[in-house]
Amino acid sequence: MNIKVYLKKQKISVREMSVITSIPYSTLNDIVNNKVNLEKCQYKTLRKIAVFLKVSIEDLVYEKEDFQTFRNKIHHDLKNNGEIETLLYILENRRIDYYMLHEDLLKAMYLISLLDYLSLKNQVPLCQEYAHIRKMSLKEPYYVGDRLNNQKCKNYIQEFVKHNIYEGDLYDAV
Repeated sequence: MNIKVYLKKQKISVREMSVITSIPYSTLNDIVNNKVNLEKCQYKTLRKIAVFLKVSIEDLVYEKEDFQTFRNKIHHDLKNNGEIETLLYILENRRIDYYMLHEDLLKAMYLISLLDYLSLKNQVPLCQEYAHIRKMSLKEPYYVGDRLNNQKCKNYIQEFVKHNIYEGDLYDAV
């Protein structure tokens, strides 16, 4: 989570946050300016920041997993739990919001694409809460898997292509 962006949106200075949280200004300033890795901070400091930002400590110290691991987990969920259960999990656990919060646009776009694909395939109404995200797409094309082989493939799933993601197979979990 980008604390600096949050403070700017809320029109709160680092000094004000320091006073409210009772975290020394110099410490907080270093954290906000990414001079200190949050994972190295004391628990009580993380807790104060998380309470102030109204997020969990886990959200605060978001650890970005690589895309292939993320994708494989989703494909295993599809295989083991089915399409409707996977769709419900994404919605109920607000996974798209989670990745947007952490500015992990590729994963958020992948999930909105998957959500739309599964909804259309299973004749489930689209979740209108994410209409604003549906208007977004990646700046650069993202080819899932082996780019050279995928660029030759014409069987991309259109709900993914809308977001500049080139995905052809949702059931290739290993």
